[in-house]
Amino acid sequence: MQGALKDMSTTLYRRRKAFTTLKKKLHEKDISFRLLHPTNLVLDLPEGRRTFTSPVAAKHSLTKNHPDVLI
Repeated sequence: MQGALKDMSTTLYRRRKAFTTLKKKLHEKDISFRLLHPTNLVLDLPEGRRTFTSPVAAKHSLTKNHPDVLI
């Protein structure tokens, strides 16, 4: 059982780390965000609060609705 917990920790670390580039862009653009446990990115956007469980989904939404954020 101890090995399973260790693997989960590594997996979770990698999932959270996948948001790093996006978080840097959001920080540069002064967009309020939080990365909640386990891997929920919450953005405070002009149209309201949005929650994403993957960086791909967040990037897709931002590209579609706020293309200037990812430049």
